[in-house]
Amino acid sequence: SHDSVGDRANDGLRIDAPNLRAKVIGEGGNLGVTQLGRIEYAASGGLVNADFIDNAAGVDCSDHEVNLKILLTQALAAGLLNSTDRDATLLAQEAEIARIVLANNFIQARCLAIATTHAKGRIDEYNRLVLRLETQLGFDRAEAGFPTEEQLLERASAQQSLLLPELSTLLGNAKILLKAQLTDTRIAANDVVSAVIDREFPSQIVQQYRQLLPEHRLSEQIVITLVANEVVGCAGLTFVDRLMEFSGLDAGAVVSAYWACARLFSYPERLAWIDQADAPVSAREEANLALIRFCRRASRWLLRLFGNEIDVQTVIERYDAALPVLLADPAALFLNPHQRRTYTERRAEFSGATTAVMAPELGFELFNALAVAEVAARSGAAPAKAGQIYRSLGATMEIDDLVDHLANQPATNHWRSMERDALLDDLCEKQVELACNVLLDDQEIESWLEQNGSWVAHWRQIMHNLAITEDSELAALSMTIRKLTDLKPAPAT
Repeated sequence: SHDSVGDRANDGLRIDAPNLRAKVIGEGGNLGVTQLGRIEYAASGGLVNADFIDNAAGVDCSDHEVNLKILLTQALAAGLLNSTDRDATLLAQEAEIARIVLANNFIQARCLAIATTHAKGRIDEYNRLVLRLETQLGFDRAEAGFPTEEQLLERASAQQSLLLPELSTLLGNAKILLKAQLTDTRIAANDVVSAVIDREFPSQIVQQYRQLLPEHRLSEQIVITLVANEVVGCAGLTFVDRLMEFSGLDAGAVVSAYWACARLFSYPERLAWIDQADAPVSAREEANLALIRFCRRASRWLLRLFGNEIDVQTVIERYDAALPVLLADPAALFLNPHQRRTYTERRAEFSGATTAVMAPELGFELFNALAVAEVAARSGAAPAKAGQIYRSLGATMEIDDLVDHLANQPATNHWRSMERDALLDDLCEKQVELACNVLLDDQEIESWLEQNGSWVAHWRQIMHNLAITEDSELAALSMTIRKLTDLKPAPAT
């Protein structure tokens, strides 16, 4: 109502959402539309975010200005800059700061666009984030115009997603929560992570005054803000909450896993490459979702391997020699016919945009590279040899088929989704373990299979039994994978 808005001067101009004929609303100023008005408009098919999303560039620009002025004051105090040059230096940064700010806002808008698709079928996951926001931030659904749990259940049953204004509210609060969580960790003191502070300033400033950046009086806050913006903006609104619950580890460990994954695989750059690719919108959307799935699975895998003591530099050093070799020929990382067909089709969609710098390796092939790099690290084998054994096991032991079955299991509820992910991790760990067994025994796959003939025959009988039951339900797959993990081949000699 007009009274609830509390802006009587504009009562004569204000209209209700159903009366709007515009297809898109962009809010250049605050409070142009009420949150309930946005939701009603979006529910009827209109495109609208929220005022704090659409005009975020102004706030971001002010933050950059303040942080830059503090740095230049440090340069004055250190005798590296005089007062006359200070004003000219500040003015000269205008164009690059504008570029940085617009890039930040684009990432935020892309995150929301992806989330509208991602949330469909994952309403329970987003509701669990809201529950954490209620507990730790005092988030009020009614005040924010956010659906109740009952309303979300109705949407889940109807296969409906969250609306852009609702996701906008979650985006802002997810960042606030993550920044609060990271303040209680030492993530900003990590040398690899803290290097992100360079992004806050124009390149000329970084080159001239890099030595002053660690001494910036807001350096910790800047690093944490930049980290939270990247993690939420690139990995998704529920990424940290989901992995914290899955692993039982804190936000610092989850962000460390993400940071290592992102640096090893140029994850943000791959997302940016998709944005610029000359490909159909549907192809780019699916590519983004595939990358997010990869990022989740890879980060989850790193948390499993390294636990709460995960260190970004240690993880990078473990894999950074093998991964470039493996990613130079990603098609060689798998033999599964379905995966190869999907990979070929995807490359065809992006064929006009493929470059030597960034080709559309967008999901399972990237994770396979990480798994093979782990085999190489454990066994000491050359990456190419580790890949050969790993992919051969996937085909001959029908592990690839199990992965496909699992990946296609619908995430109909939170616990089913968690179980599916845990089983995928168990299956990958077993394949890595078997590959190391072959390599440490210094055998080719054929001789190893012959040496373990009874074990292999038993496993193939299990897979045959699964096939003839025509039961691909999660319970059947779970028992099959448990039997695989229980089977013990001959130890490496």
